[in-house]
Amino acid sequence: MSHDAGGGDERRRTSRVPLAIAVDVRAAAAMWNGDTRDLSLRGAFVHGVTAPAPGSPVRLTLTLSDHVRIEVDATVVRSCAEGIGVYFEGVDLEGFQHLRHLLLFNAAEPERVREEIARHRGIRSRDEARALS
Repeated sequence: MSHDAGGGDERRRTSRVPLAIAVDVRAAAAMWNGDTRDLSLRGAFVHGVTAPAPGSPVRLTLTLSDHVRIEVDATVVRSCAEGIGVYFEGVDLEGFQHLRHLLLFNAAEPERVREEIARHRGIRSRDEARALS
C-alpha cells in the first residue's frame, strides 16, 4: 500500500515524528478517543482506537490546547490491536500551519522535515477532497 500510516513500511515518503496528542476520531455517528503515537505531513498512528475498519473515511480532531484544535479529514489505512493508521486527505490552511510547526519543533531532524514540507504537494482542501469523491 502506498500510504501505510502505522507500520514499518519503508516506502514512506515523509518523516514520522513521535508525538502524543489527544485526538477524537469521528466516523458516521460514532466517536472514539485516543492519542497519536506519531505524526507526519501525510498521516498519523492513533493509539487506543481500533475501529473503524481500513478504507473508512474519518474526521480527526487533534487537541493542542483548550483553544487550538486541528481538524483533519482522513482515511483509515491500517487497523491493529494497538490502534489505527490514517492517511490525511484534507485540512484547512490554519490546521496545516499548526501541523507544520508541530513537526518542525518536535522532529529529530528538522532540516529533513523542512525539505519534505518544501516538496509537499499539499493536502487537499476539504472542498477539493469532496469534489473528487
